[in-house]
Amino acid sequence: WLYLDYESDEEDLKQRMDMISKRWYYPTPHNVFYRRCWRGLQDDADEIHNIITRRRIEFVVIDSAGLACGGFPQKDEYVLPFFGALRRMNVTSLIIGHTQKNAEHKTAYGSGYWENMPRMVYEVRSTQQPGDTTLNVGLYHKKVNRGMIQQPHGFKLSFTGDQSLGIETINLMDVTELRKGVSLKNQLSAILKRGAMSVEQICSELGLDDSDQATVRARLSQYKDIFIPVVSPGQRERLWGLKA
Repeated sequence: WLYLDYESDEEDLKQRMDMISKRWYYPTPHNVFYRRCWRGLQDDADEIHNIITRRRIEFVVIDSAGLACGGFPQKDEYVLPFFGALRRMNVTSLIIGHTQKNAEHKTAYGSGYWENMPRMVYEVRSTQQPGDTTLNVGLYHKKVNRGMIQQPHGFKLSFTGDQSLGIETINLMDVTELRKGVSLKNQLSAILKRGAMSVEQICSELGLDDSDQATVRARLSQYKDIFIPVVSPGQRERLWGLKA
């Protein structure tokens, strides 16, 4: 495969691959071809297409979209030619982009075509405390043209003293900052596995405001095949639980 790098250098990529290989005891792959890029993909298309043909490349990574479009990522006149050049390559591609800052619902930075044109879109979120040697990452499936949206996945990356990188799966519900990307239905299912709770208790456990109580009640009532009201003597407020 081919790595088109607009942000860093070849040594940086090699170090990352070495860290993963070292932890899992397999050789660093040698079928990765690196190219340092500085022109927009549409302006570099002929030379890149020749590399793909000559090397029999089947997979291309573009890091990152904003620089690879060769102009303003907010403007369609730069973004659409980028996707035209990408289509000419006729290979599977992974485009790494940045998200809008300070937005409640994260989307790709720039033109709407960054999310409209790809056949599949994932959002990556991460959280790490200062000084920690671990990084928690959430991978959220946002769009697919064929098939169905997949459940989100959580991973913990561990950086060790021997310069290796450990990767293990985690439950996103255990990480407050990352579980917000999980659907409310799945959050409710996970929280109610502990036992029946009132709507107020659910909101408190999920870090929601009092203003969210109406939304939580609506979801509990909507999915009657999953959630049921629980009759508990002496309780003034209705409790909700999981159906057996």
